[in-house]
Amino acid sequence: MYDRAKVILSALERVVTEPESQLGLTLTAVAAAANACGFLAVGRFLSHMSGVVSTMAFHAAAGEVEILLLMAGVFALFVAGAACSAMIVNEAVRRRYRNVYIWPLILEAILLAAYGIGSTMALPEWRYDVVIGFSFLMGLQNATITTISGARMRTTHITGVVTDIGTEIGRLLYERSGRRVIPSLTSNPYKLVLLLCLVTSFFLGGVLGVLSFTQVGLLTCVPLALILAVVIMIMHRYYPNRPEK
Repeated sequence: MYDRAKVILSALERVVTEPESQLGLTLTAVAAAANACGFLAVGRFLSHMSGVVSTMAFHAAAGEVEILLLMAGVFALFVAGAACSAMIVNEAVRRRYRNVYIWPLILEAILLAAYGIGSTMALPEWRYDVVIGFSFLMGLQNATITTISGARMRTTHITGVVTDIGTEIGRLLYERSGRRVIPSLTSNPYKLVLLLCLVTSFFLGGVLGVLSFTQVGLLTCVPLALILAVVIMIMHRYYPNRPEK
């Protein structure tokens, strides 16, 4: 029991101190706050592609073309955001920039600031269309952190994160039963702790996003952009990185 607790604490220390994990947790909180703002503004979670596709199917069956097209637009923007992240990173690699991963985050910070400031000037009838663009940001950020982490972290795909948590718990319990386990199916305490921290970060980010939105509305996007700006500066200063050839 003591040894197991020691392993978990060691994994937690690694998660808290590892730059890649810190980045993932911060971006997850930002994504959750932005997602919450999008929901409060238009009544839909703009990063939940399973829900988006299910909604498309429902309204297609019901013959409600307008909402079907709206959700198709959300889906397309999410994909476009992910594609944009990949193209930006590839171009940064080609140009041999010092840190190839900060560029999609710079774009996200600019767009978040623009959404926040623009929301105070947008006409009411345009507000809905503007907020739908949040799905582009969700795709952009999710693809970026997925690339940085080698697909170990996704900032908005909590369903996948929770699935992995269940898998790791199952492996851990199976090992404790004393049965023989092949190496490829052994539990990974670090991964389990990281995934739990990601869910916690998403939850806390969502809470803060809701509290902020109730006070200042979409201006919440401005401090989120500032947080990203700080992350970008830290990454550029201390963690230069380029994918290996």
